[in-house]
Order: sequence, then C-alpha cells, then structure tokens
Amino acid sequence: MQLNKLLLISFGLILTCTAAWSELTANNLVRQTVQRLDNMGYDLELRAGFAKPKEDAKNSPVVIVDIDEKSLSEQGRWPWPRNKIAELISKTQALGAVVIALDITFPEPEANIAAVVLEKFPPNLINTNAHLLQNILQQFNFDQLLAQSVQHGDTILGMTFHNKSNITIGSEPIPLLTLTSDNAQKLSLAEMSGYTNNIPILSKAAKSTAFINAFADSDGIIRHASLLLRYKNNIYPSLALEATRVYLLSDIKLEMHHEANLINIDAIKLGKQIIATDIYGRVLIPFHGPAGAFRYIPATDILLNKLPAGALTNKLVFIGPSAFGLG
Repeated sequence: MQLNKLLLISFGLILTCTAAWSELTANNLVRQTVQRLDNMGYDLELRAGFAKPKEDAKNSPVVIVDIDEKSLSEQGRWPWPRNKIAELISKTQALGAVVIALDITFPEPEANIAAVVLEKFPPNLINTNAHLLQNILQQFNFDQLLAQSVQHGDTILGMTFHNKSNITIGSEPIPLLTLTSDNAQKLSLAEMSGYTNNIPILSKAAKSTAFINAFADSDGIIRHASLLLRYKNNIYPSLALEATRVYLLSDIKLEMHHEANLINIDAIKLGKQIIATDIYGRVLIPFHGPAGAFRYIPATDILLNKLPAGALTNKLVFIGPSAFGLG
C-alpha cells in the first residue's frame, strides 16, 4: 500500500516536472506539440459546451444584420450601391438600434453615375442646363448619402491593417491611444505596417473606426481575437471592442507591467469590466455557439420593412456579409 502511494506521488512529480520543462524549454518541436495539445483540448471543450442549452438569442443585446444569399437574391449582386447601404443603416437606426458596427470597408469613392452620363453630353447642352445638372449630380452622390446616414447615429466603420505591406489606403484612422515612441517600441502588441481605411467623407462622419482583422493559428483555425493592434505610435481597437465601448459608454484603459526592456499587456479595462488578455492583447474567443447562436436578420428583411417597429430597440447591431465568397 505504501509502495503504491509512493509510485503515485513519483508519477505525479514526473508529470509536473515534464509539464514545467515543456513550458520553459527552448525546443521548438516540444513547444509546438504542447501548443497543439492545448488547441485540441480547447476545441474539445468548445464543442462540448455547444451541446449545452444556451440563453435565448432574442435576449442578447447583440444582433447580426446579415448580407446573406437571400439578401443578394432579393436586392441584387454585391457590392450594393452605397445608397442601399445608407438605406439599410437608416432603417436599422429607425428600428431602435443604439450602436451599429459595419464589418465592411469603403476605401474608394463610388462613381457618380450621373457624372459618368454627363461626360457624354455635348458642352453646349451642359452649359445651358448647368443648374439642373448640378442638382442631378447631387442626387446621385451616394457617398454623401452614406455619410449622412452614418453621421445620424453611433455608427462604427470597419477598416483593416496590413502586417506584410506598408501600403496605406484612405485616411489615417484615429487611434484609441497614442504612446511615446520609446513606449510604443517596447510594447508587446503586434505592430502593423499599413492599413486600408475608408474614404475621408465617411471616416469623418462615423462615430469611430476599428479594425476587422482576424488572424488564424498555425493550423488555420481562428481561436484568438486581437482586441488591440499597434500602428506607428498608436493603438487601435478591434471592431468588437470598440462597438462594446460605445454601447456601454465606457472608456478603455490598459493594465500593463514592465519586464526587462518590454511593456507587457495584462488586461484591458473596459469601464468596470476587466478583460484578461495575453501579452499581445489577444483573448481566446468565447464562442457563444455555432452559426445562429446570436440572432441573425437578413438585411433584405430590413430593407423591405418586414420587421415590426422597435424590433431592434437598445440593440448593438453588426452589419456584415456571410454570403458565399463574401463572408
């Protein structure tokens, strides 16, 4: 009996030492194997959790307005003209949405179809009807229409960062925080080298802008979400984090500690809520369930006025595409 107990203690000590060594060793093969086992355990835990009953999606403050196959079939092929996006935002606001976040970017101006037609007109006809033609041009300025709908409420636009290219498209996004050059270089956040943002008229109209990047793990599966990224000396929030901040009327602060010559992030403080992260400002995604775990509304149903008045009262609404080839 004493021997069995001794064997169990010895086995436990061996496992503990092996686990500690695997975490501290510089051997890449060992570390990759441990990481793979961690990922497998996380995946199994998630799938087991999905089998449990979840809270009714109707009670969630989060709603997805989905540009799905049905919406494309009824409203026309993608990309939709920006007057249609403007109409979608305005009708979503009218249904009571408090905050709208777009998982879409608008990096280039949309051609004014009236201006394209007028290019074919004889100059003498344009000169004699200048006032009338100017009104026509304004009516088909869909970028302006979209800016007006965005400006009307708390609307957040998406943008993307590049980590392998220094290309910059659109206006430079407004940061969440700005650091000194020295602190920025020491910070453990992933540094981006370029961006694709929205055209200036839309960026100025929006409540704010946030990135929509998603980075897969080495096996191609997305388990982590970056809540913060760095570009130059500035820190930027993800669309999810920024939408939540605006919805809760909260501010964001970082909890950090110094280690050697680095500044490591421990957590993000969102109002009174503390979101623990890794040093790169990432969290393991707490997936609520498979597709449909949140309430999904086809975008076309909003455009066709199929929802009752007040259907989105006090909701945080994300608008984005899931149709094949778009999602």
